[in-house]
Amino acid sequence: MEMLLPTRGDQRPQQAMYEPRPILPAPPGGASLAAGRPTGAYNQVQRYIAPPQQQGSCQPDRNKKTRRSLPKTKTGCITCKIRRIKCDEAKPHCLKCTSTGRKCDGYAPLQEAEAGGPSNAVATSNRMRIPPTISSSFQGTPEERRIFRRFQIYTIPVISGVSETEFWAKLVLKVGQQERIVRNAILALGTLHEDYQLNGGTPEREHIAGMRYVMALSELQERLKAGGRDVAKIAIISSILFSVFEVFRRDGMAAVRHYYSGMKALIAQMPPRGDSDSSAPASTIAAASSSPTSIRPFFRAIPQDDVDVMLRVFSRYDVQACTFVKLKPERINITLPDTPPTSLTLSEIKNYLDSLLIAVYQHIRSDLAMYRYFNVSQVPSNLVLRRDQALVTFEAWLEAIEGFFASNPNLHLTPVETKALLGLRLQIRIAMIELRTCIASPAESNFDAFEFEFEDIVNKCEQLVDSLQLPERQPLSNLDGDNPYSANGPSFFFTMELGINHPLFFVALKCRNWQIRRRAIICLKRGGREGIWEGPIMAIVAQRIVELEETGVDPFATVPEENRFHLVSKDVDYQGRKVNVEATRARDGEGEGWKVWVKHREAIPF
Repeated sequence: MEMLLPTRGDQRPQQAMYEPRPILPAPPGGASLAAGRPTGAYNQVQRYIAPPQQQGSCQPDRNKKTRRSLPKTKTGCITCKIRRIKCDEAKPHCLKCTSTGRKCDGYAPLQEAEAGGPSNAVATSNRMRIPPTISSSFQGTPEERRIFRRFQIYTIPVISGVSETEFWAKLVLKVGQQERIVRNAILALGTLHEDYQLNGGTPEREHIAGMRYVMALSELQERLKAGGRDVAKIAIISSILFSVFEVFRRDGMAAVRHYYSGMKALIAQMPPRGDSDSSAPASTIAAASSSPTSIRPFFRAIPQDDVDVMLRVFSRYDVQACTFVKLKPERINITLPDTPPTSLTLSEIKNYLDSLLIAVYQHIRSDLAMYRYFNVSQVPSNLVLRRDQALVTFEAWLEAIEGFFASNPNLHLTPVETKALLGLRLQIRIAMIELRTCIASPAESNFDAFEFEFEDIVNKCEQLVDSLQLPERQPLSNLDGDNPYSANGPSFFFTMELGINHPLFFVALKCRNWQIRRRAIICLKRGGREGIWEGPIMAIVAQRIVELEETGVDPFATVPEENRFHLVSKDVDYQGRKVNVEATRARDGEGEGWKVWVKHREAIPF
């Protein structure tokens, strides 16, 4: 069920406040965003009090002879090593990176392999080699060093998205080596991800990850009480790690709570800077909103410092929450030039895609949305003009971005990047459809005008899942595959990127073409897990909505307006293996009507 999270008041927060408590109050009406656990005062700390029954699952077999394993190359650049491709080793930056628009992170100094022995042997069930030493300053056991390095190589590419490498591969890793709180959060997330990839989730490893998570939470609470230098930065970075950890565990409400607290703390730390900032793009795209622009954080399309990088991560997570449960994003000032540059690199494309999606959501989830069921004569003309001007800018940018991909068909992209970059473009297209229909467009039949675009979206998703050979998945599947470390690099069944699942779900609900919406549902079953969006579960929800709308309607016939749902709210109960759905229809959908609504409530099992 949809719920509105608390938003900032009219005044900028006076100090950084972060509340990392893992105790969630029951939301109004008992709704829960992908809760996965009982609502109400549920203390996750209690889940990890008892020691694990056995810890042998994460310890090597001391009696088993193992082969000492080393990296295939000692001289390749860091980026190519993470991507697991052969580096051409050009100096100072390799051509494999620069020719595809990537940022080459340079070459790590050669380090001797750690001495062999029981402490650094790896169980054959884990099917992976010991990573090289992280840093001479890293404090931890051999197992902790292994998990930390594995987090760098395998987890970061899965959770970093297409434009967050600066945050995850540099800022998080650097602070994680220096600060115990962040390090424990990294080890918790790395342990959980490894277990999901290799084993599909086991109680023993989940317990170990949970103990690390609770340890990091407790340490952060103590650090916040004590205060001191860099405490705000540690809290902000930790909040993102905690949020991703909860998404892995399918506790979406806890994830939203963490990133929301961290985002508030970041905004409180941001120095005042407005549109006059010389580094800002030429024009500001302002969304319709009652909150003063002077108190909103300034979002740069191209990040220039750590604050920009962190705000980008939070804003991306905020958009994801808005696609699933949150009614409005946190208000920011975001700028984009009216006219896109004539020449763009892949790195710039990645940043601008994020910026464009965030900018569109600042509009569609602004005060404009309240005017959908108004007569156009009742809508303030300045809002209509602002919407139309924004559409022109967004369309120009999307055309330029699509032109880049059309003129560069041979980009060397990983499967993760391929799926994420297409997903972002489709998310923007869906958001622009919402923007076009958010003012004086009450009838659901207005979406019929976008049938051609809906079909193109499904076509592109089908081509993607076929090219990546993504199989249909069962709900609650964690295992990434039989060989997650294949030549294609890290597995891509789970990602924190907002990819194709939400666009496919939107098409299945809003496109009433008999064939297209069913193709969208079939494709959705192959979408995997994208943050809080789980394709196999959402496919079941979409299928039920289609059945309800088409009751009494002949196949391929037009679905009557009175059958169509305007709003579908969803609350995933993972423990009960059901989705609580509330779908709303209009019973007076003509002329000056749109005042009488009927709700259909149902628990859909999966």
